[in-house]
Amino acid sequence: MIEPAVKADFEEVLEVWEASVRGSHGFLKESDILFYRKKIREEYLAAVDLYVVRRGGRIVAFIGLSCDMIEMLFVHPDAQRSGLGTFLGSSRNSGAFVKIRELKC
Repeated sequence: MIEPAVKADFEEVLEVWEASVRGSHGFLKESDILFYRKKIREEYLAAVDLYVVRRGGRIVAFIGLSCDMIEMLFVHPDAQRSGLGTFLGSSRNSGAFVKIRELKC
């Protein structure tokens, strides 16, 4: 189930982001990851409409939207290849997101 993220979710969202990036962005240096982690925490998460998917009480995927644009979409490596990324990407214009986004766009 997709649900809006709250500020208390940000650290767990960052954990998902970092695990995903470390598993798929081998071209990034450690300094790059630390740089972007700080930017994401301090700027990017608050700048988007952020939604999360939980399994077993843990966040396993998230999407950040700005009006009709997907600004970020990450799935924890343990949950990849399960269809979550496709589900989130194809759901961006569905009723799951529309109510909150209508007010901002």
